[in-house]
Formats: sequence, C-alpha cells, structure tokens
Amino acid sequence: MQINDRSVDWRKEWIVRSNARNKPDDSAIWDARSADYAARSVKNFSHAAGGNSIVLPHEREKTEIENVAVDRNIFHEKFISRGGDSFAAPAEMRQNTSDYARAFLAGLDLAPGDSVFDMGSGTGALALPLAERGHRVVCGDFSPGMRAALKKRAEESGLSHRISVIAVRWEDDWQSAGIAPKSVDIAIASRSIIVHDLGDALEKLESVAKRRAAITIPTRFGPRAEHQVGDTVYGIPYLPDFIYAANILFDRGRHPELSYIDAQKTTECGGQRLIRWAFLRWDV
Repeated sequence: MQINDRSVDWRKEWIVRSNARNKPDDSAIWDARSADYAARSVKNFSHAAGGNSIVLPHEREKTEIENVAVDRNIFHEKFISRGGDSFAAPAEMRQNTSDYARAFLAGLDLAPGDSVFDMGSGTGALALPLAERGHRVVCGDFSPGMRAALKKRAEESGLSHRISVIAVRWEDDWQSAGIAPKSVDIAIASRSIIVHDLGDALEKLESVAKRRAAITIPTRFGPRAEHQVGDTVYGIPYLPDFIYAANILFDRGRHPELSYIDAQKTTECGGQRLIRWAFLRWDV
C-alpha cells in the first residue's frame, strides 16, 4: 500500500488554504479574553457542561496514520492499542482543571521529572497542572494579557518556581527569544498551532523537544465548524486541519499517533455542541 503520495506538498497546500482563510486573531483579542479565560475554559469543556462527554486519549484506540489518498477521499488508519493513564491529577486540582486538559495531559505519557515547553500556553490550562505534579514548564505566548494572567495564577498557586513565561510568536526566532533546541523533554501546543505556515510551526515545536512533541488540532467538529464554508466560499476542497498536520509530519519522516478528545461545548445560547480535537503525538 502506498504510504504517502509525494506528489502532494502538504506544507504548500496548507499555505494556500491559509491564504484563503480569515487572518488569525491578533494578541489584542486574546488580551481581552484573558481576564476570565481560565474559568470559561473549565466551564465550557467539562463533564459538568455536557455530561460524561470527554474521551481520554488512552480510552480510544490510537491510530498510526498510514495514508491520505491524493483524491482526498480515503483516510487509511492502522489501529494499535495502548492503555494506562499516566496523568492522574490530584483531587484538589480537578475542580480547576478542565476535562479537556486532563485528557491532553494523559496522552503525553509523561515520566517523573519531565520538563515541558507549552507553546500558546494561554492562562496555564496545562502549565499549572503540570507544575503541580512537579514538572518544570516553559510557557510561550504572544498575548501580554494571557502571560500576565498565567504569572498571576502561578504566583497564587505557589508554582512560580516551576513555571517560566516567555513572550514569543510562532513566527519569531525562538532561539533569540530564549527557547533553545532540545531544551525540554516534551514540547506541546494545545489548540494553538493553526498558523500560516504549519510546517514551520511543527518543525519549531519539534526542535525544542528531546523526546516527544504533541498537539491538538481541530477536526470537522472544530470550535468554528469551518468545513461548512470551506467548499462554498474558499473554493478549496475541504480536509480537516489535522490531515494536513499528519501528512506534513509524514513528509518529514515522522509517524504520529492519532487519538481524539471529545467534549460538549456550552454555547453562548446555553446549548451544547460536540467539539472534537485530533490529538497527535510523535517521537523526535
């Protein structure tokens, strides 16, 4: 079976798609959200919001993506099994940590003492529970408001000694910003990697890690449900964002494992909507 058609340059395909999309939010938008972002995230993506809706990565059959056909219609998957929850959050932390965050962290298979780089860390949805478990966390974010909120939460939780916060964008020179190659064990990007040049972003994220990288990226049930306009407005055949990410990684010789994190999001009208993120992790 053909593993991946090399006639498709998935990085360039992504850039073409990105050029047709709306521009990403700027930092001012995230600054405005920073004051109550942590509380809203826990409320919107938790069991309380929609029942037992979160599916932990280890509770699903994980997949190693073998091929996405050039005709964009066939997505072959090889199923493998993997069990165990390596991230059991302390009881006192659970009320302040969303089920989405626990699902993401459970999928990392962290070892005691692992250091982590969290790109697009926001107000610390992942950084704080990681630090609470004894991990050193380097956080990168482009929003001054989000960085300030994270620092405040870290101080209030007594975790400032384990969390460092850096002002950085995906497009920046990371070494100049103080993020050295192979400086942490694990590098992650949770819901933060939809950028103009996805290939460059994946390469940068991987370069920081000694052992493993992991991301979440929307499926067709993403927060903005963009597939509904992808065919009619952009004129570009729709593929979920994670298909591009997986194939870009394959083109770089990586073999990402795939699982999903599901949640019921509480909408502004008080209703419920399924949100599904693809969780991709790979060894570096």
